[in-house]
Amino acid sequence: MDGIRWAEPSYIYQVFYDPNDPQRGNQYNMDLISAAEAHDVGRGSREIVIAITDTGMDMDHPDLAANLYVNPGEDLNGNGG
Repeated sequence: MDGIRWAEPSYIYQVFYDPNDPQRGNQYNMDLISAAEAHDVGRGSREIVIAITDTGMDMDHPDLAANLYVNPGEDLNGNGG
């Protein structure tokens, strides 16, 4: 094409999956990390382990309780074993 030196696509991204979290509107940080776009790529796998680095976690939370992984080699009782 004569006269064209550079061209690149202009993609339009659309979110197709909408999480059903009733607190989603209060989670501004999810927009900061583009979490909605990530949901379109994948929504979980038992083969992926995610670490929660926080000072606390609600172990009974319905989204977490059934999916909590405990490292069998970790000493949870503080007894060195």
